Amino acid sequence: MSLRELAERSDVDHAYIYRLETGAKEAPSDEVVEKLVTALAAPKRDSQILRFLIEHGNIDSKLLDFVRADPDIAFEEFHMLTTVVNRGARPDYATSLESLEASVLNYPDYVLFDIDPYIYSGKEAKGAEPELNTVAFEKGKEVAFWLRELLQSMSLEPIVKTSGKTGLHVFVPIRRTLDFDAARHVSELVGRHLMRLHPKDITLEWSIPKRTGKIFMDYNMNVRGKTLNVAYSPRGEPGAPVSMPLTWDELAGAHPLDFTITNAPQRLAQTGDRWKDALERKQSFERALRRES
Repeated sequence: MSLRELAERSDVDHAYIYRLETGAKEAPSDEVVEKLVTALAAPKRDSQILRFLIEHGNIDSKLLDFVRADPDIAFEEFHMLTTVVNRGARPDYATSLESLEASVLNYPDYVLFDIDPYIYSGKEAKGAEPELNTVAFEKGKEVAFWLRELLQSMSLEPIVKTSGKTGLHVFVPIRRTLDFDAARHVSELVGRHLMRLHPKDITLEWSIPKRTGKIFMDYNMNVRGKTLNVAYSPRGEPGAPVSMPLTWDELAGAHPLDFTITNAPQRLAQTGDRWKDALERKQSFERALRRES
């Protein structure tokens, strides 16, 4: 969950987050909580969140140079950073960041295309996200096949899995020459091109009202520290559907509830791991983009 999403949720105990991030023992005043929520919802690359923590907690101001308070940063990663600093491990964090940015950990194995249908069944509670429904999933499949066709035209071969809910995850295994920022940018470029080809069906809009009725392609999942349900993980939905790697032929006739925690072991025994050799087939996105330019 990103910081922006955290601020928008009414079921989140923001007072608890205040105590968690600042090390405070007492509950904050309503005014302080209001400031925290405002900071969490701050515009991208704004430093209001860190300034809030510096003002109300034990955060060293040098942390502003360590991470800009981006609402797209995963809360888990943000909490890890503030926890490290709150515990006094301050002298080496700049060096540690430089080491991390330069290390192989900053270079992903995949470029991800997160296909997230915002097509409602009509049964959802007010303000709820779309529930699993066949119409949404079928439209998501259509977009996934459009995406595959586009990537294949660039001499790239993607792989696919169900998300375990209504969405799909399309991956391109890549050589580790692109860092996460570059992978995110590539995912956005391809997504925007596909949106231009199918403007009535695809959106990259962050505003929920503007993405409603369309397939949302979330390129911001290509961020170090972002959480994503992994292959074969069960979801907390009725029937316990599992995020299942598929062949493209299998996807054509698939439904999310075809793959559940009860039948996934049997399927694996019969078909094996569809992704067992995915990392042995790494491709060069840079070469593909040079061919297209």
